[in-house]
Amino acid sequence: MEIDYNLIIGAIAVIISLIALLYTKSSIKLQKLHNEKSLKPLPMIETGDYEIDIYIKFINKGNGPLIINSIEFISGNKKSESIVNLMNDDLKFEYWNTFYVRNNKEILQSTDEITLLQKKLKSGVSASEKEFLFNLRTFLSQVSVIVEFEDIYNNKSIFKESLNRFSRRLKDKTAISRVDEVGIREK
Repeated sequence: MEIDYNLIIGAIAVIISLIALLYTKSSIKLQKLHNEKSLKPLPMIETGDYEIDIYIKFINKGNGPLIINSIEFISGNKKSESIVNLMNDDLKFEYWNTFYVRNNKEILQSTDEITLLQKKLKSGVSASEKEFLFNLRTFLSQVSVIVEFEDIYNNKSIFKESLNRFSRRLKDKTAISRVDEVGIREK
């Protein structure tokens, strides 16, 4: 009986091709998984609680884009898409440097940010402005922010954070530090 080497070489070539196809399929799957994990958004709330500047910013610290589906503010049993709508009239009708009003699906690239609220005072804080800042900090310390978002692979997530860090300066109403003319903090 004669051995047909062409048939054996053909069979080996088919087997090697099938192995290569399986390897390619698993490589593509691993590459897709790697891309999904490396292009994840990482939401973060940054707050500024300074003497003349109070702000709340929503930032994407991840490597991938963050697609915002909704932003909601909660204070007690009240909810709103704008933090200003939750405020009492003494705070609501104040001049704000910036406050957030929702647009349709917003997209934050890596390191992009949205300023949700900002109040910047002129230098030198009067007694009425100190009272306003105290009331604003009191209000903000009771608010939570909920953001529903997704990544570019349609993986949906919910980010929730309390703004209770604004309460750190509310211990004693008279102990609110002030900035003097040269910028040194005093108690």
